[in-house]
Amino acid sequence: MNDKINVFINSKNRDENESASSFTVRIPNNLLRLANDEYFSLNVNGFYCYNNWYNCITGFNSQFELVYTKTDGTFTTTAYNLQEGNPSIINVKNYLNQILATHVQVNYDIILNKLIFKRIRPIDSSHQKLYLRVINSEDFLGFFKRERGELIELPLNTNIYSHNTINVIGDESIAIKIDGDVVIDNTCSIDNFGDVQYKPSKIIFTKAIDQPSTGLLSYNNEDGGDSFHFKLANVEQISWFKLTVVNQDYEEIPQFHDYIFNLQFIRHKKHNEMVLILSKILEYVRDLFMLISNQIFKM
Repeated sequence: MNDKINVFINSKNRDENESASSFTVRIPNNLLRLANDEYFSLNVNGFYCYNNWYNCITGFNSQFELVYTKTDGTFTTTAYNLQEGNPSIINVKNYLNQILATHVQVNYDIILNKLIFKRIRPIDSSHQKLYLRVINSEDFLGFFKRERGELIELPLNTNIYSHNTINVIGDESIAIKIDGDVVIDNTCSIDNFGDVQYKPSKIIFTKAIDQPSTGLLSYNNEDGGDSFHFKLANVEQISWFKLTVVNQDYEEIPQFHDYIFNLQFIRHKKHNEMVLILSKILEYVRDLFMLISNQIFKM
């Protein structure tokens, strides 16, 4: 029985109804099976992916709304999407001025790297107060994620600066989490990617998006398995697992590009605690015997 089993995964070869950002890996029967006195550890030995998904993706990080109040106490909401692709900040500014032409004028402060919003629509019975509501496009509009869903007032003829600096690159990192038969020992790894609380983590790999569009993101396990090495709590067979690519906020990345992922499962023998204790006692007895022997020979 092999102690090391390498699983080379090409996301391109997946079920038709699955995406590269979330798909299932099915393991041949009995390949990853444990005896009663064994356990698995898991290493990530390689990752290769071209940065060919868009920075701005429709529905994922492109949405915002304009909300007008009326004199009768009701309000009207209009939904907008930024243009999908890899825009520059000037592209974002120009597109906002195009789609918001009769409502809001948008400028860019190059020194502060912030957008400036100014309401230009006159006040009338159907257009009283005007609010900007960020749905998920905070990076491109210059707001914080915690401001999603909040109403940000845009007074008439008043410059309102975005609260945060602009980030047209989008996500700064990716992470791959694992579900299914693979159970990570909950004493090995924790994260706070999706919450303020640290919880047992399902993440087995993280990688900064440190290459421009079309560049190759890669990891070659140069440290020999120390960075992404996990003890598993499985007690029987691993038949399948699911890999999901998320960003730094634990959000699944749509349109993620196909990638190669190399996993290594290592089978270990469990230590018998009684045998370890007896071995340690024997070691102490030997040391004591050597000490007494040395004293005898000196006499």
